[in-house]
Amino acid sequence: MSDENPVRQSRRSENAEMRQIRQERRAARLARRRGEVPNSDEFEVRLAKALSTPTSVRLTPLWLVFGAKALGMKLDGQLADGLAVETSPLLTERAAKLADSHGRRRLADNWLRLLDPDYQAPSRFDLQVPINQRMIFACDAELRLLAETLTRAVVAVRGVAMANLLLTDGAGPVYNPANPHDLGTLLGDVIRSLDPNYTHRGESWWRRS
Repeated sequence: MSDENPVRQSRRSENAEMRQIRQERRAARLARRRGEVPNSDEFEVRLAKALSTPTSVRLTPLWLVFGAKALGMKLDGQLADGLAVETSPLLTERAAKLADSHGRRRLADNWLRLLDPDYQAPSRFDLQVPINQRMIFACDAELRLLAETLTRAVVAVRGVAMANLLLTDGAGPVYNPANPHDLGTLLGDVIRSLDPNYTHRGESWWRRS
């Protein structure tokens, strides 16, 4: 039995895992430069697991953490449009934040909160945008499935970014009754990005890269 300090053993294991993660990302960048886009299911699973590594383990520089937070919506848009997470350190950091299981649980809870019958629309003095209750309640099943899918062990980061953008878009169909896009179709697009096995009726709206 080894007499090595348990803390040192844990750090040694974490460092080995991080070396593997860096190798995965480096291999992905090289493959893309050669025009060999890694799109296999196996690669997606490995990448999702790598991105879910806790920030405390990854020892991320503070400038990167704050930068990814400040540019969150812009980076979410890039991820939602299919830009590879290894394109830039900021995009990788934002993807890791989105992949965090606790953050995904909060996002799912925020979606479910819209279905609460006691949820009160804000007053005219409230800066919060009122929700489009008719559209929300009409998409009850899709919304609950989205929340359930967000909390699964491994999901595609692109789908999480799409879910976050849709929920925070004040001009989107979640809030704006005049928005021409069907919320059920958008929710289906998000769920399908999270779970490729999901199928839904209607034409896909989300822009593809």
